[in-house]
Amino acid sequence: MLIKKKLSILDIAKKSGGQYNSVNGYTSQRSGSIANYLLRLGVSKNHRLENSIAFADRLDPQAVADAMSVQYNVAIPVADVQRYITEQADSWRASQKAPQKPRIFTALATAKNGAPILSIKDNDPIDAIYIVGQLEHYKNIKKGTPKKDPVSDSAKVKAYVRNKSESGKYTQLKLKIGEDANFTNICINGKVYTPADVYSLVIQARKAVSQ
Repeated sequence: MLIKKKLSILDIAKKSGGQYNSVNGYTSQRSGSIANYLLRLGVSKNHRLENSIAFADRLDPQAVADAMSVQYNVAIPVADVQRYITEQADSWRASQKAPQKPRIFTALATAKNGAPILSIKDNDPIDAIYIVGQLEHYKNIKKGTPKKDPVSDSAKVKAYVRNKSESGKYTQLKLKIGEDANFTNICINGKVYTPADVYSLVIQARKAVSQ
């Protein structure tokens, strides 16, 4: 019964591309916050970059400058804002053309377009599974330590552009299992799985990778 349920997690995940799925009660290692995440799984890197570039190209630099004034109480010249927006878009364009980095993750379930959904990290002693998707909604349950604001004008503008784009919504959550579990459950295609449900999946996947 456990084997059938374990296999069904991967079977269901493979069919979940483009659909909304949730991670509930996730504790951030960085900030200590606890939140529920609604993710759209199966978004490819190329699709994400193309949409992010198109978004940056459409931005009105004056509107972004106004947003910087409200958010950070700084007056950044519009010409500089335009330059920083262009630099961010060019960075995404470079990522499209860059050679693929060595893989450090083994995908256990991928969408039809090849985008990873559930993965394990190679040579990682911690028992965990990674879920990747586009963040569609975030509900904070417990506040954690907030991020520090960007320092330079360039960093402020580029952070704003990234956060508003699809690339800024790209989310990879490290779901620890066992005694150190850092989430309550994951819901994939209407099926709910606890850390205990995926424990044997991760252990067996690690054994298969090490062979």
